[in-house]
Amino acid sequence: MNEPLSIHLAKTRLSQLIPRLEVGEEIVIARRRKPVAKLVPVAPRPKRLFGALKVKESIGPEFFEPLPPEELDTRHQGPPDLWTVRLLLDTHALLWWITGDEALSEPAREAIADPANEVFISAASAWEIATKHRLGR
Repeated sequence: MNEPLSIHLAKTRLSQLIPRLEVGEEIVIARRRKPVAKLVPVAPRPKRLFGALKVKESIGPEFFEPLPPEELDTRHQGPPDLWTVRLLLDTHALLWWITGDEALSEPAREAIADPANEVFISAASAWEIATKHRLGR
């Protein structure tokens, strides 16, 4: 690490400092010769690994089977403030709901219709619908 740079020099030479940061150098910035900040290189983000837990855990097909009705109907057990369910509808569920499509399961229809539940729609759904409409789908 070199001598600290004054704030004025750091501002006027920023474009010259970037290549030094890119090779891993750290640069200290000082006010009246007292270090007040440090420029450091940004660490690269690692690529996300597909199947990162594959060797540690396995998910059997039974995990994806529907839950039994008695597990789904535990909503009204406990204090009333725990009865509310927050639902985030994806684009398919939203369109199936508003068009009355039978593809939306009966438990999902009941959960959305229940006024005790809060229903949310992602802004991404609006973008997806507008984009597909623009493309003529």
